[in-house]
Amino acid sequence: MVGLTAAQGDEQPVGNRDKMAAMTSSDPMVPESWRQWLLASPWRTGLLFWAVFLGVNNTVAALSVVEDYARSKLPLATWEPFCWEFSSGLVLLALVPGVGWVLNRIPLDPRRWPKNLASDLALHWVSSVVFSVLHVLLMVAVRKITYAMAGLHYDFGAWGSELIYEYRKDLVSYVTIAILLSVYRHYRHQHSTANPAVPTNQATDRLMIKKRGREYLLKIEDIQWAEACGNYVTLHREGELHPLRSTMAALEKRLPDNFCRVHRSAIVNLDQVAEISPQGSGDHIITLHNGSQVPLSRRYRERLKQHIGGSS
Repeated sequence: MVGLTAAQGDEQPVGNRDKMAAMTSSDPMVPESWRQWLLASPWRTGLLFWAVFLGVNNTVAALSVVEDYARSKLPLATWEPFCWEFSSGLVLLALVPGVGWVLNRIPLDPRRWPKNLASDLALHWVSSVVFSVLHVLLMVAVRKITYAMAGLHYDFGAWGSELIYEYRKDLVSYVTIAILLSVYRHYRHQHSTANPAVPTNQATDRLMIKKRGREYLLKIEDIQWAEACGNYVTLHREGELHPLRSTMAALEKRLPDNFCRVHRSAIVNLDQVAEISPQGSGDHIITLHNGSQVPLSRRYRERLKQHIGGSS
């Protein structure tokens, strides 16, 4: 996306305003460009949150283990509990984007539950098992390497019972991460500055997006699909959510021919469509190349067929 500076009542060039913003930042310890880089992507802010959260949690847990061993007068090198806790925490941190990837395909969205609750729960359970197995394998690998560097041997114990024990904890971790990511995405969406719709008579291949007092140009071709959300429309672009103050009808008129209305609350970029799968109710599910799923209602199915036929 191309960044523009929002007007603030003066006519200074964009570059000068950016320099002054950095110089007059309320937090001189964090340059303006760093904050912009961090806040530009939800993944960056999300990973920073998890890194801080797990770092504090693992440090407290490791210190507790050290204290417990000291009270029991059991031999223990101080670095060992830190190895145990941080090997687990670092692997969990590495798996957070994986949970986000799953949520892109199986979102925790109550609107899906009347028809998809059982299948969503089953798929999330399978994902939690994969999550736990990867967590244990990578965690044990990190511990074995660390112990080997210290000239020692790490014994994980009986794999069968230990995997079951770890899965109980990992299931809680998976659910917690999934819920927090979903809440964060919802919060980010609700508190992003909504954008007025671009006039339909304005010929351009971009939409103006406004966030945190700054304006950006979003290429229409980069939009994967659009979703109605109250008085706004949410534009989906590679895991990013961009709210736009508009109706679906107004946006539909603004988009080029490779976009098609497929549901009363969804418009999809046909270039992003991977497959269309039928559902038992007569409706269909459109799967995009990135794995996202968009509903296709019976009402709009014929329109989609005509649209594709007319565009070919």
